[in-house]
Amino acid sequence: MFALFANNPHIFDLLIRIMTISPYLGRELSRRRHLIEAVLESGWPGPALAPAALFDELAARLEAAGAFEAKLNAARRWGSEQKFEIAAQLVIGAIDAEEAAARFTATAEAVIRALLPVAEDEMRRAHGAIEGGLAVVSMGRLGERTLTAASDLDLVFLYEAPEGAASAGPKPLDAATYYIRLVRRFLS
Repeated sequence: MFALFANNPHIFDLLIRIMTISPYLGRELSRRRHLIEAVLESGWPGPALAPAALFDELAARLEAAGAFEAKLNAARRWGSEQKFEIAAQLVIGAIDAEEAAARFTATAEAVIRALLPVAEDEMRRAHGAIEGGLAVVSMGRLGERTLTAASDLDLVFLYEAPEGAASAGPKPLDAATYYIRLVRRFLS
């Protein structure tokens, strides 16, 4: 770590500034050392990735992760890196509150878009495919596109399936049970 700081003294100065301004972010750095590595690798502060590029970056990490639990862990790690980077740039004045809100929102949307298919694949593996579909509706700050670092995600899930639909796998489920379990897996 010290060698990385020696080669990137501007990052070291930024981290000291962040920890001085925001004790919360300082605690996050001390608890999650991978955040320091993420800062060093990202070359920030710099321009934000476009929402499509954020999604592509996360999708590539999930693809490399392998199994379901590994994908969830990769998404959590990626999300915490993004959240830290945005909050840190906000506290040092590299971006304003409006830009931070847009970036927090884009990050949350990328996670939702990337993880829903992961949860669907896991359900198909365990219970087979089912006719129908699931929609995710954003409410609250996410729906308004004004997320903050402390915002939670208010989501509504709506499913549609033909009457009497059931999954066609080793452990078949009726549509209501299938979609309830799908949402639970997604939320994990």
